Amino acid sequence: IPKYQWTRNGTNITGAISNVWGASTLSNNDQICVDMTSGYLCPNPKTAKSNCIKVSIESTGGTNITGIWTGKEPSIYPNPATEKLIIEGIDKGTKIQLTDVLGRVLIKATAASETMELTMSHLASGSYMLTLSKDNGDRMSVKVVKE
Repeated sequence: IPKYQWTRNGTNITGAISNVWGASTLSNNDQICVDMTSGYLCPNPKTAKSNCIKVSIESTGGTNITGIWTGKEPSIYPNPATEKLIIEGIDKGTKIQLTDVLGRVLIKATAASETMELTMSHLASGSYMLTLSKDNGDRMSVKVVKE
C-alpha cells in the first residue's frame, strides 16, 4: 500500500496522508504537492513527487451585488447547515452550483423561484463553495459549511 504526504509551500501538512486532500484555507500562490512512497519491496525510485499545483484565488463577488438580484444581496442560511440550505432573494433563472474543495460539482440547479432549498444531508461534513450566477454575467460565491 502506498503512503502519501501532501505539502504546502514545501512544508508537510499535518494529517494530510490520504490519496485525496482538500482545504478551504488556501492562499493565493500556495504551491500544493504530494509525495507518494511505494509499498513495494524494491521500487526505483521509492518516493515520487507529483507536479505541484499553484493556487490562484480570484474574487468572484461583484463590486455591486446590491441590485443585481432582487434589490438586495441573497440570504443563504443556515450556515453551517446540516439537512438543508435555503437561498432567498434570488431571481428566477439564477444558476446555483455547489462544489467541494477540489472543485467537483456536487449540486447544480436553476432557481425556479426567489427561494430555493438545497438538500445537504447526503454531503460529508466540511467546507463547500456555493456559486450563484446569472446569464448577464453577475455572480457571487459564498463559503458554506456542512456540519
